[in-house]
Amino acid sequence: MFEEIIKILRDKVSVKRNVKEAIELSKQIGHQKNLSLILDILKNAPENSIDVVVCNQLMNKFNRNWAFTCAVHNLLITKELINEASFNSFITMAGKNRQFSAAKNAFDLARKKNLANEITFNSFIVAAGKNGQFEAAQHAFELSKELKLASAITFASFIDVAGKNGQFKAAQDAFDLAKNWELVNEVTFASFIDVAGKNRQFEMAQYAFELAKKWSLANEVTFASFIDAAGKNDKFDEAQKAFELAKSSQLANQITFNSFINAAGKNGQFQAAQNAFEMAKEKRLVDKITFASFIDLAGKNGQFKAAQDAFELAKKWRLVNEVTFNSFINIAGKNKQFELAQNAFELAKKWNIANKVTFASFIDAAGKNGQFEVAQNAFELAKRKNLCDGYTFNSFIDAAGKNSQFGSAQNAFKQAIILRLADELTFTSFIDIAEKNGQFEVAQNAFELAKRLKLADKLTIPGFVAAMTE
Repeated sequence: MFEEIIKILRDKVSVKRNVKEAIELSKQIGHQKNLSLILDILKNAPENSIDVVVCNQLMNKFNRNWAFTCAVHNLLITKELINEASFNSFITMAGKNRQFSAAKNAFDLARKKNLANEITFNSFIVAAGKNGQFEAAQHAFELSKELKLASAITFASFIDVAGKNGQFKAAQDAFDLAKNWELVNEVTFASFIDVAGKNRQFEMAQYAFELAKKWSLANEVTFASFIDAAGKNDKFDEAQKAFELAKSSQLANQITFNSFINAAGKNGQFQAAQNAFEMAKEKRLVDKITFASFIDLAGKNGQFKAAQDAFELAKKWRLVNEVTFNSFINIAGKNKQFELAQNAFELAKKWNIANKVTFASFIDAAGKNGQFEVAQNAFELAKRKNLCDGYTFNSFIDAAGKNSQFGSAQNAFKQAIILRLADELTFTSFIDIAEKNGQFEVAQNAFELAKRLKLADKLTIPGFVAAMTE
C-alpha cells in the first residue's frame, strides 16, 4: 500500500498548488490513522492539492516505515520540491532509525541548496549524537556558530550530545559560551545540569541551578534535572530542598515528582519516595513513568504490598505500559508471588503491550518459582512472535539451569550462538550451569568459543573453568 501512495505522489505532487485545496487535503489526512483510507483520500485528491507540505505530513505520519520515508524524500528531491521542513524531518527520522549516513547526506545537500536553517543544524547535531558520531555533531555545531545559525536550542542540543558521548569538557565550554552570548534558556540550563550530574560534577550542576533561578530561567524541567543530578550524586538533602521549592513555586509536574521518587529510591529513602508518590496521586500528577518507577522502587525495598497496590491502581487508571508490567512481573517473581506474575503476563499479552523484556521477565519469574514448563512455553511463544533477544535467551538458560534442565539450557545456548544473540552473560550463565551439572568438557568448550569470539575477558568465570585458565 505504501508503494501505491508513492505512485500517487509521483503522479500528482505539484509546485503549482491550490492553497485552499492543499489545506483541506492536509486536514483530511491529519486525523486519519487507517492507511487504506488515506490512500483513498489521495486517489481522489483535487488537482494541484498534493504539495510539499502534504508530502512532509505523510513522511512524518509514517516515520516508522524507513523505506517509505526515503521514497518520499527522494521524490521531493527529484521533483525539486524539497524545502527546509522536508530536510529537517528526514534528518530527524534518519537519526532515530540509526541511518547516520542518510542523515549526513541530507544535511550536506540541504547546505548545498541553501536550505539549512537553525532547525536543520539542530536536527543533525541530535542525529549525530544518537548515532555516536560526536565529531560530526561538533563540526556541525562549530559551523552553525560561524554561520550565525546557532540558537539557544542548538547550544542545548550540543551540550546534551556532548554529555551523552562522554565529552564533558566540550559540554562545559558550550554552556559557558552560551551564557556569554546570552543564548541560554530553560532547556540549556536543564541540559547542562543533567550532563553535569551524570558526569559526577555536582558542584557545577548546583552552580547552574542557582544561576537559572537567579536569571528566572528555572522551570519544571530545570528543577527535575537538578533533583535527578542530586540523587545520582548522593546529595539527597539537596534533592529534597529543590523538590520542596519546586512545589512551593508551583513548578512541580509529573517529571519533577518522577525525578524525586527516583532520587529518594537511589538514596535509600523509601518513605520519602512513598510520600511523594501519594502526593502525586492526590494532585493527579502521575503518569505511566511515575507508576513504573514506584513499583520498581517498592519491590527493591521489600515493599511488595505497596508495589501491588500501585500496579492495581495503574491498571484502573489505565496508566500502564510495557515498563509497568515488566517491573511488576519481575517483583512478583522475586517475592514468590508467581500467580500474580502470571496474571500480569497474561494481561500484558491481552492488551498487546508485552515486549521482549516482558517475556524475559516472566521467563525469569517462572524459573525462580520452579515453573519450568511455563517458562519454556513463554520462551517458545517469544520466539514465534519474534520477541526474542539476548536477554530472553539468557533468562531461559538461567531458568533451565535453576530447574535442572541442562538439555534445554544447552539447546537454547546453541540457538543463541546461531542467531548471534549470545553475549558475555549468556556464556557466563551457560558455563556455570554446565559445571553445576558435571558437564566440564561442555563448559570448557563454551569457554574456548567465548575466547574465539573475544568475550572471554568479560566473563565472570566459575570455578572449574577458572582453574583451567590459571
